[in-house]
Amino acid sequence: MRGRARRARLRVAAVAAAVTVAIGFAGWAVGTAVQEVTASAPPAVGSEPVLVGDMTSAEDGGEPVGELYAHPGSPGWLFVSVALTGPGTPHDGRVTCLLERADGTTVRAGDFPVRDGRGAWGVALPHDLTAFSGARLTAADGTVLATAELQKGRVVTPQA
Repeated sequence: MRGRARRARLRVAAVAAAVTVAIGFAGWAVGTAVQEVTASAPPAVGSEPVLVGDMTSAEDGGEPVGELYAHPGSPGWLFVSVALTGPGTPHDGRVTCLLERADGTTVRAGDFPVRDGRGAWGVALPHDLTAFSGARLTAADGTVLATAELQKGRVVTPQA
């Protein structure tokens, strides 16, 4: 009986030692993994300039009616989306997009169709878009439909 009790104690001790080693190894592995994550360099990011503006209605007390995004570069890119669907009849027809400089001079960026008050448009432009401070959309008769004040920002994207 004594021999059996001794063997049982040895087995229990061996199992306890194995469990202790396993727990120690698991703690080391977790600690190493956490250290690698916290010590690794931050991910690389790319950044590029962008101009943004909220289009507001010239007729409906400055209600938001769209957005304008301009990407400076060579060539520069301009994107406009509008919903001229306020009270009354929604605008239908071609609208002209004019870019405004701080001194009040304008450059015609182009025109695009608006149907049932909605339209979207994008175009490449040979101009330095950072020279512009605002934009306006006009109807064929010159009536200002919407305006936007451009603000400088940056688009940040992770690098692979």
